[in-house]
Amino acid sequence: MDVSLLNDEIRLEPDVPTELLVDVVNTADVIDVVQLDLTGAPGATSHLESTPTLFPGERRRLPLRVRLPAQMPAGRHELAVRVRPTATDKSREAALTVDVDPKPAMVVGVHPSVRKAGRRTVFPLTVANRGNTPLLVQPRLVEVPDGVGVSFEPNEFTLQPWQTGRSLIRVRGPRNLVGAALEHPLDLRVTAFSVTPGQPLLQQELNRDLQLTYRQKARYSTWLLFSIGLVVMLTIWCVLAYLGMKRFVEASAVPLKLAPGLAGQGRLDEEVPRDVSITISGTVLSKFDGSPVAGVTVLACDAEDPQLRPRRNALSGRAFRPRCERGGQKLDRHSREVDRSGKAVEQDVSAADGTWWIENISPGKYWLTFDSPHARDLQTPSYWYTYSCTLAQQVPSRPGEYRLAVRTSEDLVGERVRVVATPSTKTTSTPVPTATEAVETDPQCPDAREPLDETPAAPTPSAVPGNQREQMTSHLETSSRRAVLVALPPADGNPGPLPEGTGRPVTERPRDGAQDEALAEPDLTGAATATLHLKGLQVPGRYDLTIQVGGRTMLVRDVPVQPGKNRGVTTYRFSPADDEAVR
Repeated sequence: MDVSLLNDEIRLEPDVPTELLVDVVNTADVIDVVQLDLTGAPGATSHLESTPTLFPGERRRLPLRVRLPAQMPAGRHELAVRVRPTATDKSREAALTVDVDPKPAMVVGVHPSVRKAGRRTVFPLTVANRGNTPLLVQPRLVEVPDGVGVSFEPNEFTLQPWQTGRSLIRVRGPRNLVGAALEHPLDLRVTAFSVTPGQPLLQQELNRDLQLTYRQKARYSTWLLFSIGLVVMLTIWCVLAYLGMKRFVEASAVPLKLAPGLAGQGRLDEEVPRDVSITISGTVLSKFDGSPVAGVTVLACDAEDPQLRPRRNALSGRAFRPRCERGGQKLDRHSREVDRSGKAVEQDVSAADGTWWIENISPGKYWLTFDSPHARDLQTPSYWYTYSCTLAQQVPSRPGEYRLAVRTSEDLVGERVRVVATPSTKTTSTPVPTATEAVETDPQCPDAREPLDETPAAPTPSAVPGNQREQMTSHLETSSRRAVLVALPPADGNPGPLPEGTGRPVTERPRDGAQDEALAEPDLTGAATATLHLKGLQVPGRYDLTIQVGGRTMLVRDVPVQPGKNRGVTTYRFSPADDEAVR
């Protein structure tokens, strides 16, 4: 079987059917049926309209219809037409040279084409090569609004036939802080150049136009600004309401102020702070017989006061021990000494039963000073409690300064602690240390029932009479109540000699008729103390107080009185000395 082509060089287009004329001669001695096909082009198809039958020695020209695949690359290719007889297994081929024409094609798309974002956004550009030649793709800008920047990544790439590539379109808009969204239309063009190997003159250009929409949102939306403005307005209203309520409370509760003549004898603070709620109490006893001692001035000084820090004289080098007094007294101008006294923030004078109260002080650390002309006769065992479930003990065994830590919390109620001190059970004349045992009674504290024992390093000043058992109580209370009328010590902190009429009733009569009587009893120091309670001062105002001690009368004029929240009960405690009374 012989085969030949009428034209062995032809030009074909991809995916376009073409007819070839093939001459076939049957050289066999038998009748044979032949089959024709095209080889060398994967995906190519061939078709004969009928199945030819050739007799021995017969020649016939057969039309063969062929179609090249669309992916067939452009350029020259060597193919063959093959003849396969049915009677024998021997096939014959005829060479065919085919020039494939370039057929570039490109598909471009952006999805999504509309985006709503902030100042920056990205559009994905997809390019597909649907032709038979490589494409050099270059995306370009056509028209964009002012202030909008566009960049491509990458800005140029090559695609082989029937391949897909991607480029990122990065868009950056102008500043848009507040307001509505800005809409930016973007016109782009994708240009591709086809390249045919061996045929540079066959280069073609493909263009595809795209239109994108970039909706730029404002950085701060209208609802966000409205919410912020509403919150700011509510905050301002709350602050103004708080300040107004605070001013109203301050104006509605005016603290008691003494007349100018008694200002030096009164409290050291002009008004009582509203957030204080600490009360410290104690007892002053005589070291000889354990009896209460009246007229002892108790001063509370702030431990953080720089004047209370130990210092040394720059000239002599001698250390000065800080003193807690009513206020630093100026020394003589010729003296080289520097006043190291710390100013007391609160004070009190022990009553006839030896008790004293330091009221309405803020939480903090304090030094306590017990001052008396007969200080050597004092024995001041005391105890203080803190609300941190920790027992803080300070047991003074001698007159002087003692540091006290006071802390509190408004959500805790007041607690009372009983302290029992047993100085000695034997009769002795030698100094004996004082042992103090304290048991806290709050069941909520984990360490409440653990007794603490503290023995001072320094012994007591002198022996305590044998077989004497002393019991002292003290307390620290928290409360939101505010004391309007308070107790004040005498001017010099030391009661003077008892005026004539010792032991007679002491009567205090304000002009509205309220009065009370008490017996001023002398103590070991030679001073007498009486405590009077005036009931009936229901109307705020100014009063003249008359105090009679024996045959002598003292007058305190123009005292402003504000009952406040204590139901009109006004308490005066004084020690008459040199015609001076203290409230």
